[in-house]
Amino acid sequence: MAQSLSRILIHTVYSSKDRCPFLRDPEFRGETLAYLAGCAKALVF
Repeated sequence: MAQSLSRILIHTVYSSKDRCPFLRDPEFRGETLAYLAGCAKALVF
């Protein structure tokens, strides 16, 4: 039986202006990561 497997990994790297540590705020961090996860899930390959 033939089997087709695929695995897509997405690695994002970004920096804030003047390397401001804005992701230390748990609420903002959660919202930001949820947004990025939604963007990644919306990609269709």
